[in-house]
Amino acid sequence: MFTNPFSKCPKCGETLNSNSTQCSNCKIEIGSYFGEEKDFYSQIFLELAEKNKIISKNDAEIIYEEYKSLLQTEYPQKIEDILLNRKSVSLSQISKLIAGTLRIIDKNFCKEAVKKGIITKSQSQEVLETQKKMFARGSFKSAADLLKGKKLLNDTQIKEILTSDSISGPRKKETGYRPLTEMWQEEDKKKVQNSIKNKISSKSLKIANLAVKYKFIDKKDLEEAASQWSESSQPGKGSFLDFIENKGLIDRKKLVLLNIHYEYENLKEADIQFLKLSLAHKFIKENQAQSALKKQNSVFKDQHKLIPVCKILLQTNSMTPEQIKKILIEQHRKELAQKIMSEPKLPDKDKTVENKKTEILYASKEEIEIEISNDSMKAQLHPLTKKINPEDIKSVLSEKGVIFGIVSDDLIKSYIDEGFDTPVTVASGKPPVYPANAEIKCHFASNYLNVGNIDKEGNIDFMDRGEIPVAEPGQLLAEKIPFKNGRDGIDIFGNEISVEEPIDCL
Repeated sequence: MFTNPFSKCPKCGETLNSNSTQCSNCKIEIGSYFGEEKDFYSQIFLELAEKNKIISKNDAEIIYEEYKSLLQTEYPQKIEDILLNRKSVSLSQISKLIAGTLRIIDKNFCKEAVKKGIITKSQSQEVLETQKKMFARGSFKSAADLLKGKKLLNDTQIKEILTSDSISGPRKKETGYRPLTEMWQEEDKKKVQNSIKNKISSKSLKIANLAVKYKFIDKKDLEEAASQWSESSQPGKGSFLDFIENKGLIDRKKLVLLNIHYEYENLKEADIQFLKLSLAHKFIKENQAQSALKKQNSVFKDQHKLIPVCKILLQTNSMTPEQIKKILIEQHRKELAQKIMSEPKLPDKDKTVENKKTEILYASKEEIEIEISNDSMKAQLHPLTKKINPEDIKSVLSEKGVIFGIVSDDLIKSYIDEGFDTPVTVASGKPPVYPANAEIKCHFASNYLNVGNIDKEGNIDFMDRGEIPVAEPGQLLAEKIPFKNGRDGIDIFGNEISVEEPIDCL
């Protein structure tokens, strides 16, 4: 029994007649058996297109409903034609989707046949491999056709397998379909909404969406207001944000707050790109980038202040001004780069500061210098001329991303109380222990043969190469030195330092 459930060639995408058995373009032979139930073909076809991100989930649902609606009319269409008419996919994509869909159907078919005990697993693998080779040679036949040709199953068994849930796919059990008129009305509504959105400035639209996000405005009220503002023909009618404020949907205080949030979202978007570029240049590490973003968010949340991450990285000595300028120039943020470069540099650690007798001066966090070793296994605190607040030391370590091996508070306090003239270690990583491979230790001379024996005059007798060793009964010839496992380490940033497994020997 031959049926043709698709309208395009599964190899080249050429249009096929409903009774085609061969493609007029690539001459591939087509012989596919799908029985009376063909709807699962369109279900799997759309599922595959959705998984490969050729169409969205929403588009897949709409296209499937359109396909079902057209089946009830005098002019039904194949699923491939609907996609091509909507210009959702290209012809080459259609070809690949058809081939992929048929392959999935056949794999599911064979799997179900094995599950029902009709064929064996080896017979399933054999027929799928045969099908693959045939397709490469320019001939396509379904697994059902091939198995039927081998007399391994009959028409009744084929129909039983094809109508099972494992073949029909996830859209088999639909509850119904929407009329085309309803779908068209929905699409017309979306077009109107898009037209209204295009009249509103990008900034106003984003701020309005933030208002919905923070539940200052109901989405339905916002859409209605947008429609009224769009239809208004008054000259100089003002911005959309002014319109919703005048209507009493939102007050000026909330609009100011939303403007700040809008500026923060824009800054954060640019700063994330800044951090990505800095990581690519290897100016900073991942934990330093995360720490800077966390600090930026914390300041905005507590004080509603906008601080660029580059300024945070500069304050924590994570990046130099020159490095920051390089990245900002790449981002075309020249004004911010000029501002960063014009800021006064931190005081040099070697410069002495007069201590006032009437008060105790504490070093600011910017003056606390922490040096990280090249292998990220040690953090050292440099001496300062001012008294150090212990909490500030731990805060600077945290800002630099140091989270492991930090010394105790008592030890930090003792450093401060006793004073120090050279850098002191305030965080240490756990070094890895590298494994030792197993080896065979020989207790005999493995290269006993000499080049030749040398006499007193220095002449070499190349024939005299020494005695051949002989083993005595019970003599230890060799022993195996077992391998020793290593141990993973961890650096002061909390990154694991993995070691390889030791190699054993026979």
